[in-house]
Amino acid sequence: MDNPSFILTVEKTYYNSGFFNISVNYEKYFGSNDEDIEILCGNNPKPIIGKINRTDNPNKTPRIKGGKELKYWFKENSEVMGKIKVEIISKNKICLKVIRIDDLLKKINFDDYYIEATFQFKLLMQLGKIYDENKIFPERHIKAYDSKIENYTKKEIDIVIEQENNLNIAIELKMPMNGQVPEQMFKFVEDIKFLEELNTNNLFYKCYLIVVTNDRDFWQGSKNNGIYSYFRNNNILKGKISKPTGKDEIKATNYYELNGEYKIQWNDLANNFRYFVIEIDGTHTTEQ
Repeated sequence: MDNPSFILTVEKTYYNSGFFNISVNYEKYFGSNDEDIEILCGNNPKPIIGKINRTDNPNKTPRIKGGKELKYWFKENSEVMGKIKVEIISKNKICLKVIRIDDLLKKINFDDYYIEATFQFKLLMQLGKIYDENKIFPERHIKAYDSKIENYTKKEIDIVIEQENNLNIAIELKMPMNGQVPEQMFKFVEDIKFLEELNTNNLFYKCYLIVVTNDRDFWQGSKNNGIYSYFRNNNILKGKISKPTGKDEIKATNYYELNGEYKIQWNDLANNFRYFVIEIDGTHTTEQ
């Protein structure tokens, strides 16, 4: 039987102090007050030796104190309002694992009959296990956050996750399955530009572009120049990106100017699918 586990939201006080509280639903799985607890963090085999405290909280539920070591691990591996899976191995031993977009994608069984709407639905199901379902919105109009819609490249966000203190998350999805490779690549750039706009205007704390496909022409082929170079040849995606098809006069006026720099890293999924994730968080991280 699997060990009991739960999803921990790394609140600001946890992030800055190196502790976290256990809810009433799981307090029975933990030891007594002032007992040591081993805290395994990610793939590090050496645990943090923390303390179980049952006096700080008025209802006597456990507070797991990891001190400076846990605080440092939170800052290195997570973020405020980040999500961590806590696996309870025994009353005095737990394992923490950061939940990333990649982990959710690997739980989806993609096949040839998927379309983008199917992908969106399946991802929403996974997100609903981690975040408050009442705060997850598909196809959210930008008007919900800013009346000046003319400032944005697009008008709707594929998925929005609203969180406390305006630490909202925006996700754009692409699942190209019908060729049109250079045109679709340009649409990826359009999405990145849109997400930069959302992030720059402080509407969203984190923004992600997720691309999934089984069309190998997106990551390999005879052409490795122009827009192909970013997705097939690991060239850094940055600056002015022009529309790759159409007449020259159209290309000259149809382009996006990116603020950040991004490296496309394709990763394997089951059934010959691949994916990449671009994260925009104000520092314009190149890949997740």
